[in-house]
Amino acid sequence: MDENIEKGKSGELFVSALATKTFFSYWCFENPYEATLKGKEICDLLVLFRGTCIIWQIKNYTFKESHDRYFNKTVKKGCDQISGAERKLYESNKPVTFKYGVEGNLFTFDPLEYPTCIRVVVHLGEGYQYQTLGKILAASGKFVHVLGRLDFEMVIKELYTITDFLDYLNAREQLAMREPLIIGGTEKDIVGLYLVMKERFYDSDIFNNKKRKLILDFEGCWDQYNSLKSANENVLLEVEDLIGRFVQSDLVKSMESKSLAEDLLTLNRRDRRVFAASFLSFIRLCSDSVLKNIAKRFMEIGNLGFVFFYYSEFLNRDQIPAYMHLAAEGYSYFTSYRVKKIVVVGINDRDQISFIAADFTKNEIQNEEELKLLLDSLGWFQHDQISEFEIKL
Repeated sequence: MDENIEKGKSGELFVSALATKTFFSYWCFENPYEATLKGKEICDLLVLFRGTCIIWQIKNYTFKESHDRYFNKTVKKGCDQISGAERKLYESNKPVTFKYGVEGNLFTFDPLEYPTCIRVVVHLGEGYQYQTLGKILAASGKFVHVLGRLDFEMVIKELYTITDFLDYLNAREQLAMREPLIIGGTEKDIVGLYLVMKERFYDSDIFNNKKRKLILDFEGCWDQYNSLKSANENVLLEVEDLIGRFVQSDLVKSMESKSLAEDLLTLNRRDRRVFAASFLSFIRLCSDSVLKNIAKRFMEIGNLGFVFFYYSEFLNRDQIPAYMHLAAEGYSYFTSYRVKKIVVVGINDRDQISFIAADFTKNEIQNEEELKLLLDSLGWFQHDQISEFEIKL
């Protein structure tokens, strides 16, 4: 097979995998092209997420001992293509309709809805890798992220939510714009430092240092980050994955639940870790008790409420969904509808897990008196009180 054709297919497979097998899949448009007769491709991949547009170009050129040729084939060409795509999307000052995917579905892009634009070049070729964080475009002063395949795959593995990924790219761009800058260490070390420091990253000497030339030595930060990981890391990740599984199996099937699905997928690493740790501690508490009925726990993360609902084998299985929905109604009511979107995670004494979602955004509970009578008859919420407990992350 011709080498260029093979490389092209490899690039297409990479784009397809990004579009279907990562957390980008819910917000991405694969190979968007103009909805005209000529139908020119806009970029390799477009991700549109709550006010942010990410323009992607995937390059696949193997280094062949010429640094200039390698730079022109990967970084320069990718940056030029991204600049063209950005002009097409933003500088017309009006909505742009494009087609995407194999079926040629239509989507209208309104630049006013996506004021933030992020630019990313990922190069897949083997050999020499571009050694800086990206390129500042001379004409516009805008920044383009440049990542090799292995570094990119590492980043989306560690920063595995759309929120964390965007936050990291924002930090990375601010770091790169701090010119002149010399960095010691790898992309892994930058990720390690970022994750160890978390909110303190922007308050560090990295951004407050007023020296004209800044030299940063990040070597060893990746190892430090790994040494701080929880001993229960794999267990916590497995529980966190319940959120994604629920979205895939239930929520994405209905346009009515799209908003809730996006809210769940927007939860960042820390939010998901709090969810997982609280769920595990709830299960341990219930397992250590002899339950013949129901146990509940309620927690809030952002604008979402979560009800953990443990039930024993003595209950009629056919009634469980109704009990779970009643728990969601009860917590929404007793928070004075402060929490309108609630996910109930049901688990029984055989470790079987189920989900239901309730959204009271449009309609609050119709008959509150009837609800209170029903809750009273079950003995629910009569002695419920808010208590705080520490969760070790």
